[in-house]
Amino acid sequence: MKKFIIKKLAPTLTLPHGGGKNCLMSIANLAIRERVKGFTLAEVLITLGVIGVVAAMTLPTLIKNYQKSAIETQLKKSYSVLTQAIKLSEIDNGEVKYWSFPEENTDEQNQEFLKKYFFPYMKVIKNCGFEHGCWVDTEYRMSGTIDAGMYKPEYQVQKFVISDGTNIAFYTVPEKFLCHFYMDVNGYRGPNTRGKDIFEFILSLDDSNKNLYPNGYSDEYENVLSDCESLGHKCATILMNNGWHFPKDYPW
Repeated sequence: MKKFIIKKLAPTLTLPHGGGKNCLMSIANLAIRERVKGFTLAEVLITLGVIGVVAAMTLPTLIKNYQKSAIETQLKKSYSVLTQAIKLSEIDNGEVKYWSFPEENTDEQNQEFLKKYFFPYMKVIKNCGFEHGCWVDTEYRMSGTIDAGMYKPEYQVQKFVISDGTNIAFYTVPEKFLCHFYMDVNGYRGPNTRGKDIFEFILSLDDSNKNLYPNGYSDEYENVLSDCESLGHKCATILMNNGWHFPKDYPW
């Protein structure tokens, strides 16, 4: 019986007696074993486990960073819409300090004020007034506790929605000539938390203040940060002073 050497497959491979079909099958099987090197089940499971651990560690951070970026953009836009409405209104109605401010914080007077000085200069797609709607049912403070102030009768909060989807709540403090605006910059979507997607601004008819500024704008940073960490009223001051971006030490 003659022997043939297949150098690429084995150092000494003897072709089986009978040659032909059996010989070709033997060569093919050996070639497959030599050329194809697969993964064992254990190796696959270990790899998937590592991928899962890495994803669990990084995915929450990626999601949070995306949410922050989206809110930064929307907050800056919503603030711009509101300030632009004030400027346009001043062209027709004179400077803010000459506007007819509500004598009392009532539903009727607040609605009249909004309809004269604001609604004609911004695209309002829904006006709920003091009635239920145009605002989330459950709103949270930064500390995680519930804040139900938007539906308390004594505040007579007016609520409306503008074209970019921002929900706005509004009430007045007549004795101080102040208007308070709360902007939920992503509408009904979560987290519905003051300082995360709900931010407060104040319009002053007093010459000594800016026309529209975030609550806490003139306070010391320590006081602003303390309020932001618990109540969330003054968080917009931190973002405005940081170029409309969340700083690294922001209490998210």
